[in-house]
Amino acid sequence: MAQPQSHTQTAPGRRGPTLVATNTVTTKDGLTVRARVDPTLSVADVVKQLCMNLKISGNPLLFALRDADGDELVTDDNLRKKIRDKAALKLVSAPLLEALETIEKLQLRDEKTLRFSLFNLQKYIKEEQFANEFLQNDGLRELCEVITTVGGNTLAYALTSLSNLLDLPYGWESLSAEFIHKIVQILANPNNLVNVCRPATLILRKLVDADGSQAVGSGVPSSSAGFSAPPTATAPGTVYRFGFDVVYEQMKRERGLLEVVVSRLGGGESMMVLYSMTLLNSLLSHATPAHWIELTSTLERLNTSRAVIRLMSSHTIEDLTNSILDYQGNMVRVIYFKKTRRV
Repeated sequence: MAQPQSHTQTAPGRRGPTLVATNTVTTKDGLTVRARVDPTLSVADVVKQLCMNLKISGNPLLFALRDADGDELVTDDNLRKKIRDKAALKLVSAPLLEALETIEKLQLRDEKTLRFSLFNLQKYIKEEQFANEFLQNDGLRELCEVITTVGGNTLAYALTSLSNLLDLPYGWESLSAEFIHKIVQILANPNNLVNVCRPATLILRKLVDADGSQAVGSGVPSSSAGFSAPPTATAPGTVYRFGFDVVYEQMKRERGLLEVVVSRLGGGESMMVLYSMTLLNSLLSHATPAHWIELTSTLERLNTSRAVIRLMSSHTIEDLTNSILDYQGNMVRVIYFKKTRRV
């Protein structure tokens, strides 16, 4: 069971075996106790027993356990590992309450509170329980409104939170064309901080990818007419309603965007270079026939391939090497398309 360290009852005059504590647990009030956590119990039962033994009022369902060091949510899947590692734990609000509290803080628009809440949101939004409650309670709309009004590090935290949310295969189908244009504007501004541009680049890349091509193949040149069949549109109401055309229409409203993205290939920040490469590769891989020539001609005019060649000698991180190889594959298709295109 989960309980503060104590001794078992034995016959008078005989010393009983000691219950060895497995973890320390810190409550919201700052009280830290040594507790023995039973690895055969579910997390819900562990929390229930902790609340009972520590005389904490309130429904145990409104509490959860997190790793005190990494802030990781303790679940049935990782509970035994936390016990084995003797992790320091803390008793906190359940994801349901944390999501509601976060949304309330986003609505306040207080700069200091907002920055701290968004900093935590970057981590919590990756947790399915939290994300579901956040989405069900209109958290996405609040987050998008924050993105359109803040700047600096606060904007960076907000964009990273949204980028992490876009890893879910549901819940963000309501993003509007105007909001996508706002992300394009953020990315196109050469004066924005690198920590702002990194998540903005990832967001655009994930929106380009969200066309259902994972199941039906991407819209890249084929061996005959130059392209495979465009990705089949999925049912309305899914996150796979975006894709290349939706994003590219907004990109064209900011004429200098591709120039800025290509220029970042020559930057000194490795992750910014990598994300820029992945965006360019995604655009080339998902480009539809209506925009293929325009996109490839623009990238050629910007000497994109020359910038990539310079990267081959200046960067050695594995992910970037893979992105360079992907780009080379895209260029092979571009060359083939030009050779087989009917004039």
